[in-house]
Amino acid sequence: MTRPDQLKAMSEPLRIRMVETLVRTELPIADLARRLGQPLSKLYHHVDVLLEAGLIQITRRVQRRGTEERWFRAVAKDYTVDDSIFSFEDAKEPGPEALIELTESVFRGTMEEIAAAARAGTIDQKRPGRRFFLETQTLGLTEADFTDLCERLDRWIDRAKARQRSGKATTYRLLTAFFPAPARSSSRSR
Repeated sequence: MTRPDQLKAMSEPLRIRMVETLVRTELPIADLARRLGQPLSKLYHHVDVLLEAGLIQITRRVQRRGTEERWFRAVAKDYTVDDSIFSFEDAKEPGPEALIELTESVFRGTMEEIAAAARAGTIDQKRPGRRFFLETQTLGLTEADFTDLCERLDRWIDRAKARQRSGKATTYRLLTAFFPAPARSSSRSR
């Protein structure tokens, strides 16, 4: 994603789920609503936002009982945010608030999926391949270490996506956030 309107369109967890579903298959809005467990009326506005941002497209139109049924598909197989969108240097760009809004949306959506998986019994801490893994660390890295870590993780994710496409892997959700931590004040208590 290279434009602020695309970033804003993906700042809603339901829209992220809609795009993820439409990456995998072409669907009319009624089937999309069923797959997501959402009322049809709730999806119309979100579909319009995603269409306007150019993240999904209408792939066919079918006449049904005097109305037109539109089928949708994501325009890409994978979505990443172009680094330039968070440059914060140009007043016309979204700036830090766009990054914060997107992060809140992704974390909120992931939290909802974790809750759903826990309630459905998908997560089982007694089974190594089904457990929930959560880690938070503050690490001392050089810029070269950070770059190497990101590149290795990108390659690992690409291999995992290839296994998923082959149908020979269980689907897992991965959320990763690496960022330079703000400096902490070094006030000492006496």
